[in-house]
Amino acid sequence: MAKFLIYFCCFLAAVSAMIMVKPPQEQCDDDGNGGEQEENKGCEKGWKRFERPSGGWCIKIFYEDSIKQPAAEQKCQAVGATLSGLQNQVESLWAAYTVTQHIAPATGSIWIGLKRREPCLKVGRTANCTAFTSFEWTDKSANGTDGLLWSCNQPDNAWSRTQECAVLLAGSTGYAIGWQVATLDDVGCEFDFVEQNRHPRDPKAYLCGKKPTN
Repeated sequence: MAKFLIYFCCFLAAVSAMIMVKPPQEQCDDDGNGGEQEENKGCEKGWKRFERPSGGWCIKIFYEDSIKQPAAEQKCQAVGATLSGLQNQVESLWAAYTVTQHIAPATGSIWIGLKRREPCLKVGRTANCTAFTSFEWTDKSANGTDGLLWSCNQPDNAWSRTQECAVLLAGSTGYAIGWQVATLDDVGCEFDFVEQNRHPRDPKAYLCGKKPTN
């Protein structure tokens, strides 16, 4: 049974990467003539509007190499936003594809609004701390588990039980030193990827989100 779950996890990750070849449909913020399209109404120029069960949500990707999670959250707050969660795979694949196009041929990580729940801080995967219950969305908009597509055997909280944050992997090579792109991994909020010789997974961007104005 365990072997089947591992294979199934890898299969889902592979499917995710294949889908990433084409950009998912997202709502545009500009019609090419300087005017905002009706579907994106309420989101500022440069932000993408997505519809969630909780209502409309505006997302924008900001780029900065080696940024840590606390700094990314502060920068989102500076523009009236917060680190964005991922409601579903439409949002996840859009983010991974967009960052991949920007950083190619490099690979890297994207900070998102997902943090480990307090009861699961000091443990790995257990009956009570699973791939679907170890973490929670922090943007107060995303909900459910449709946006949780983890890399195989993740989240494991393996690095001295300090992996309280999560990243979305991006890259055109399919993998970032063993981790499938367009999937999630748990990491330390201030983990230094360069210092730990994990350059291919060094953060390249962060995802900010906020409610539309109407």
